[in-house]
Amino acid sequence: MFDREFELFKQHSEQRLIIQASRADKPEFAWVFVDSGTFKLNYANDGSSESEGYKLTLSPSVSLKSHAGHWFNCVEDSYASVWENAKLRGVDYRGTGNEPAWIVEMRGQRVFLKLDYERLILERMIEKTTTMTQYKKTVFKA
Repeated sequence: MFDREFELFKQHSEQRLIIQASRADKPEFAWVFVDSGTFKLNYANDGSSESEGYKLTLSPSVSLKSHAGHWFNCVEDSYASVWENAKLRGVDYRGTGNEPAWIVEMRGQRVFLKLDYERLILERMIEKTTTMTQYKKTVFKA
């Protein structure tokens, strides 16, 4: 996920640019998620990714040119990127903590507990879900 200025016919506004590439070193394609829609861009020989009306350049800096405008001066938001990546992987719920570091992610009927900086990953099926509407609380047993 990148924060950047967006130039739309000489107007400046803040928007989010979310990019998911098939590989980091030489992606075959990249998905771009912007306010105007979702676009699949294919890798081009010059190192960019292109689709009709869109051209994404990742080096030396991230920029996206389109018929609607130009995203430039893109700077990665590493904190937001982790959460966007989880959404793109289909994670329904994600929680984190530290000292010691832990992450819990729920996808469908599975729960994943990641410990020791993701060196240990435990996966369990959710056996039972109990919703207590009076407390606005749901308990998952795994």
